Amino acid sequence: TNPVIGTSSGTLQLSPPSGYSPDTVPPALLSFSLDMNTGMMVFTFGDVVDTTSFNAQQATLVSSQTNFNTLFPFTRGTSPSPNGYLVNFTISDQDLNSIKMLSQLATNVNNTFIILTPLAIKDTSGLFVTSTVIQAGSYTPDTTSPRLLKYSYNANLRALSFIFSETVNISSMNPAGLTLLSSSSANGSGTQMNTLTG
Repeated sequence: TNPVIGTSSGTLQLSPPSGYSPDTVPPALLSFSLDMNTGMMVFTFGDVVDTTSFNAQQATLVSSQTNFNTLFPFTRGTSPSPNGYLVNFTISDQDLNSIKMLSQLATNVNNTFIILTPLAIKDTSGLFVTSTVIQAGSYTPDTTSPRLLKYSYNANLRALSFIFSETVNISSMNPAGLTLLSSSSANGSGTQMNTLTG
């Protein structure tokens, strides 16, 4: 350690350092969590990282630590975290819906792994993260039901088109659960109703 030298003026004077050892250990990803309900991921690193250097395109979700047959490379997202050990990453709506289309990926903790390449993030010394593949330490499933945003009807094709708030399982579509109304009120006077059969 460097000695502290007192002066007659009452101020402290530090002697020059005898040597300096720069940080040469790259940061490592220790764990991560995924919340499919909110689209939030939290990465925990072993060193303070520069969150502005986070590159989502260098992160890929995979269904296994050894078999990468089912995977999704992120394309965008936001990580407005201050520098530190944690990076809060919000998956873009487009990416989140694309992930939900893959029935063998990120449906539970057992098929939720992340690959980070060295270019994914740097620490505050400018060292790139160690490449790794690890399983999620925490997983929250999607518990929010999809909402019907709008629909259209083509009388010539006799076809209905629906737009939902998130990815839906088309095989679960049940026409008997659809009822067309002549007005916005099902109980309104003179409202005509027609429940589909198929």
